[in-house]
Amino acid sequence: MTKSNILKLASGPSIVIDKDLFTVGVGTGYDLSLPGTSDEIGFSVRSRGEHSVIIPVARQIRVNGEKCKAERPLNECDRIEWQNNVILFMSGDGQPVQTRLSRPEMTAPSASAPLDVFKALAQDIGSGSPLAQSLQITLLSLLEQASAEGGTLVCENSDASSWRVLATTTTSERNGGSTISTLSHRELVSHTLLGEAISTAKPVYIESLIGHDYASQKSLINARVFSVACVPLLKGNNHVFGALFLYTWQPGRSIRRATLETVQIIATQAALLFLSHHELQASQAENRRLRTVGSSHEGAIAFDRSNPNSPMAQVLDRIVKLAPHDLSILIRGETGTGKELVAREVHKQSGRAKGPFVALNCAAIPPTLMESILFGSSKGAYTGSVKDKEGKFTQANGGTLFLDEIGDLSLELQTKLLRVLQEKEVEPVGGTEATPVDVRILSATHQNLETLVNEGKFRKDLYYRLNGATVALPTLASRGEADIQALAEMFLRRLDSEASITSGALNKLKSHSWPGNVRELEQVLSRAFAFCQKNQITESDIELDEALSSPRGITLFDAEMDSIGSLKLSQEKFTLHFVKKVLDRCQGNRAKAAGLLGISERTLYRLLANDKSTDNFGSELLS
Repeated sequence: MTKSNILKLASGPSIVIDKDLFTVGVGTGYDLSLPGTSDEIGFSVRSRGEHSVIIPVARQIRVNGEKCKAERPLNECDRIEWQNNVILFMSGDGQPVQTRLSRPEMTAPSASAPLDVFKALAQDIGSGSPLAQSLQITLLSLLEQASAEGGTLVCENSDASSWRVLATTTTSERNGGSTISTLSHRELVSHTLLGEAISTAKPVYIESLIGHDYASQKSLINARVFSVACVPLLKGNNHVFGALFLYTWQPGRSIRRATLETVQIIATQAALLFLSHHELQASQAENRRLRTVGSSHEGAIAFDRSNPNSPMAQVLDRIVKLAPHDLSILIRGETGTGKELVAREVHKQSGRAKGPFVALNCAAIPPTLMESILFGSSKGAYTGSVKDKEGKFTQANGGTLFLDEIGDLSLELQTKLLRVLQEKEVEPVGGTEATPVDVRILSATHQNLETLVNEGKFRKDLYYRLNGATVALPTLASRGEADIQALAEMFLRRLDSEASITSGALNKLKSHSWPGNVRELEQVLSRAFAFCQKNQITESDIELDEALSSPRGITLFDAEMDSIGSLKLSQEKFTLHFVKKVLDRCQGNRAKAAGLLGISERTLYRLLANDKSTDNFGSELLS
C-alpha cells in the first residue's frame, strides 16, 4: 500500500493529501478550503520523496506555536495554525487512514494490578534494592494502568520552593525503543499543567491537544504529545506534594481517563512510601552527623570553669544578661570560634526558646537568590515558581533569626533588610501584600563593620539596628591552655567514652596557635582518633598545620625585639612587625593587607617607610 499523508482538522474531517502539491486556503479553488475572513491561500504542502514540506504564503502561519516564514519540513503530529484553524499533520506510514485515526487497541488493566504494584515496591524497599530503580518499575506499572506511553513523577523539595524529578520512563524504553530519547526530564514537565493541578487539587486531563487551548504551550510542543494528564499527589488538607505526568505520542491514542483516580491513589501511596524511606535514611544520616556536630557545639562553649576570669566565663555571663531582653545582638569573632553556638545559646535562654531558631549564612547564598530566601516569593514571581514560598523571616516568626556573615550582604539587600526591621513586616518577591513578623535578629561577622561603614560598604543606620549589644568571642589561642585541655577532653568523650590522650599529645596541642580556632581543634582530634591505636591518642597521632600558625607563648614579634626601649619606640617596632607579618601573609598584596589592618594604603606605605632595614622598599612604595 502506498504511503499517504493526512491533514486532520481540530473540528472536522481528516483529509488525505493525494497530490504532490496540496494547497490550503480560504474560499474556492483550493484542495482544502478553510473558514476565514479573507479569500487567500494560506499554505501549501509539497511531497518530496518520502518527506513533506510546508510552504507558507500567508503571514500568520504558525507551526508548533512558532511563526513559519519560510519553507520547512513537516514531521509527525506537527500542529499548523492559521487564523482560527488548527490542523494536525500526520506523515504516511502505509496504514489505511481509518486505521491510523482510530483509537489504538487497549487492554483493560487487571483488577489486582494496584495491589501488585504496592507489593513489588514494598518488597524492593525492604530488600534494600536501589530506590530509583524500584520507583522506575512502579512508574511503568502506572503507565500500563492508564494506557500511557510515557510518564514523569515529580515532588516538591524539602523547602517547598522547587520541584525535582523522582522518576521518568516510557513504555518504549522497556522494549529498547527511543521515542523520547532526545527529551530531557525538564521538557517532560509542564509548569502550566502543574500550576493548574496545584490550584484545583484535581487531575488535569487533555484527551487530545489538537485544537486545545494548551496546544501552544512550549513544553507540550517540545514533547510533541497527543494526549496528556497531570495527576496531583495529595496529602493532609489537600496539600499537593507531587504530581504524575502521563503522555501519549501516537496519534489517536489517548490516556484512559477512567483509570486516573486509581492511578492517583497508587502514585500517591508509592511516592509517600518512597519519600518516607528516603527521609528515614536521611534522618539516620543526619543523626550520625549531629552526634559529631553536637560535640562541636557543646565543646565550643566548654572552658576551664575553675577560672572565673576565663574569657569564655565572661562571654557566658554576658549571654545570661542579654538573652532575656529582645535586643538585637551582634556577635563578633574569628571563623571557627563558635558564633552560631552563641546565637543558639541566646535563643535557648530567651523568652523565644519555644519558637523557631532559623540560621542563614549570608556569604553562602548567591545575591540573586538572597532576597527570595530572606523574604519569600509569590507564585509566578520568576520562571518555575508554581507556588508561594516562605522566606526565612516568615519561618522564624515568633522566634529568632540568625544572620551569619552579615557583612557580605549587598547594599541593595541591606536597604530592604533595614525596612523589614523598621516596619516589622515582609513583602515577598512578586507579592503585593506585606505580612507582619515578630522576629529577634542576631547577626554575626568576622569583618570590621565600622571600617565597612566608613568605606560606604555597609549602611550606618542598619549597623545601629543590628548592634543593640555586642558579644565578642575570644580566639582559642587567647583562652589559655586549660581551655584547650577542657575542649580536647570534651571532643574525645564525644568520639568515644573510653578514648584518652597522653600528656605529650596534650602538650603538643597546647603549644599550637590554632588559627582555625575551636573548629580546627575538633578536626585535629577527629583525625588523630582515626589513626590512634587502642583508643589512646599519642603525640605521633597529632597532625598540625604549621604553615598558618606560630608557636604559643612566643609572639610574632619576640624573635626580633630583644632590646627594650621607650614605650613609643616599642610601639613603633610592634606596629611595624605586625604590618610586615600581615603583608607577608597577604603575599605582598598591599591593598589586601591594608584592608585586613583597617587602614588606608597610604598609611601602610608610611608605616613601611619607617623600617630602616627596608629603606629601598619603602622608597619604592612612596615613589
